[in-house]
Amino acid sequence: MFVERSLTTKGKEENITSVVTFPYNEDDVKERFNVENMKELYFTDKPEGKLSVKQFNYIMCEAEDRIEKLESQIDSVVGFLKKKILVKTVDGKDKKGVSDVIPLSFEDSVVWKYCMEDYKHKDENVKVWRYKNDLTILYKAEE
Repeated sequence: MFVERSLTTKGKEENITSVVTFPYNEDDVKERFNVENMKELYFTDKPEGKLSVKQFNYIMCEAEDRIEKLESQIDSVVGFLKKKILVKTVDGKDKKGVSDVIPLSFEDSVVWKYCMEDYKHKDENVKVWRYKNDLTILYKAEE
């Protein structure tokens, strides 16, 4: 899984801005931007953000495994929701849809934002979206 983001130096006579593919090779990036330390680089879209370039790279190194973990968690929740939707409500009517939430770690939230934002579950009755650091999984009853 590769993600491209624009980086820049800050406070130099001539700042360098360039797009970097994550995960990256640290030595190559230092050379390209002519910096001694990765702390001298910032994201152009969030220069004051709390997430460092080095931290983001570390998360992107784990992205494929985190994607696999998230997909597995989503599938487990979908199985649970399919069983739950069969249960009748107190007044005897079928439920139109049920949902559940998966809390995301900071790292999982970053992976979702940059690698899975367009995620579509294989079951068309399932909708998944992220709000803050939670994933909501909705299973809609078939019409």
